[in-house]
Amino acid sequence: MKFVDWYLKIAFGSALIGVFHDRGRLLLTVLESEKQAWENSPEAQAIRDQSLEKPRCRSKQGILSRMAACSQGRR
Repeated sequence: MKFVDWYLKIAFGSALIGVFHDRGRLLLTVLESEKQAWENSPEAQAIRDQSLEKPRCRSKQGILSRMAACSQGRR
């Protein structure tokens, strides 16, 4: 009975660490599921498709005129 207070402190500390560990794992699971939902969304697919498109603005003018043509929707 000499070290009961130490045992209680260790038990409390272990329980506290366990709670934080489980909560952290739950948070990671939620974040991973939200990331997967975003990756499968139509918005993410549109962004991927747009970023993978090859640039189609080609002209013999300077770079600034090509950028202006692209921004205006002309190709």
